[in-house]
Amino acid sequence: MKDWDKELFIRVPKDLFDDPLWNNGEFTKKEASFDLYSLAHDSPNNKGAIVDINEVPVLIKPGDVIRGYRSLSERWGWSTKKVGKFLKDYSELGYFRVIRKHPCTVIRLACWIPRRKHGGNTAETEGRQLDSNYNKNNKESGNESLLSFDKYQKQFPDVDVNKSLNKYLDYTDNPTQEGATRWLKHEKRKKKPEFRKTPTGYTIAYCSKCGHKEFPNNERQIREGSSCCRVEYVPKREEIVNATQKERKRLL
Repeated sequence: MKDWDKELFIRVPKDLFDDPLWNNGEFTKKEASFDLYSLAHDSPNNKGAIVDINEVPVLIKPGDVIRGYRSLSERWGWSTKKVGKFLKDYSELGYFRVIRKHPCTVIRLACWIPRRKHGGNTAETEGRQLDSNYNKNNKESGNESLLSFDKYQKQFPDVDVNKSLNKYLDYTDNPTQEGATRWLKHEKRKKKPEFRKTPTGYTIAYCSKCGHKEFPNNERQIREGSSCCRVEYVPKREEIVNATQKERKRLL
């Protein structure tokens, strides 16, 4: 499909799409196409947002519609089968594309017009289109779901999980729990550990295998690792204890 002229467009009051004049009765395909624009995420700063769907973080961008087939069928007066066929047919024509189906359906509009400047009356919201029945109506299985932010933060306390997962969700259209975990482990490795110092300026470090306390003199010695087991140093002995306990549980 040819790109629409983003310099010329007609403003329509948002309230129209909540008026009985618009939403009373079965929709035509034309009305359904227009309605997707009223349901899309909008932002005065053209920024995306992260919403939690069934405790799974989902990144949405301006012009993304988060609505399940059942929700759209109830709104448009269609069967879910008709909704699926409509989305498939018009995706093939290039009007939009379904970028993900788990744990929710995200439809990205091809001709969304970004805002030209900051301001305006539309406040940036996170998932303002989600209704109270959304989570109940949109539990789809098939992919391994992501964990919640809190669970990832507990696994990676030294990583800015919110920032890192934002980058991961922006990087891939098919996020998985395994992929997110690998991404966060990589972010953890990139982060330089912070070691405490003695009053006289020596570095306090612990062997990551046996927990032996040592005092490396410089960055080179820190990079070389412990003199006892020849493995990397960690800043705290608690990290070794926690890792050992997890390994014991795994073996048991």
